[in-house]
Amino acid sequence: MTRGAYLYGRLASSDGLRRGNFSDFGWLETELDGRGYVPLASDKTSLALRAYASLKDPRGGSQIPFYDMSFLGGRTFVRGYDNYRYFDNNLLMFTTELRQTVSSKSETKGVDVFAFGDAGQVWGDNRSQTDPIVLRNDKFDSSNWRASVGGGAQYRINRAFAVRAEIGHSNEGNKFYLSFSRGF
Repeated sequence: MTRGAYLYGRLASSDGLRRGNFSDFGWLETELDGRGYVPLASDKTSLALRAYASLKDPRGGSQIPFYDMSFLGGRTFVRGYDNYRYFDNNLLMFTTELRQTVSSKSETKGVDVFAFGDAGQVWGDNRSQTDPIVLRNDKFDSSNWRASVGGGAQYRINRAFAVRAEIGHSNEGNKFYLSFSRGF
């Protein structure tokens, strides 16, 4: 996509069982995803921007199970970090990608190269009131931002399908990703 916008929002409520071991689970959840695509000088060069938030608010002192927490890391949530590297109740993430078409067979088929920058953080961990690692991520704080840069190439087959190879670099090293999607 070289021009346009995409907006997505979701509100949800999760409740535990009325009795038993899972009666204390319950939270409200908001997910927001905004994407914009701006052509630069031609339809072959574009700037893709994304802002994403996953906000989960536990009810009544309950906790969110680890498998439902918001996470940072991996191909779609700050490339350059391991999958699920950081997780907490909330996530805020920004992504920017400069895309250039280098070969075009049709409007939807061709080869692109791109460079990206990702940044995000997780916060809101209420699993412990004494563990310093858990307490460090309890509040939204400028020192908790994680960032990465990188680039790659993709071969677009049609509007919905592409083969994409990319490498992300963070302070924890380099990660290589191979996917069968158009990115964001």
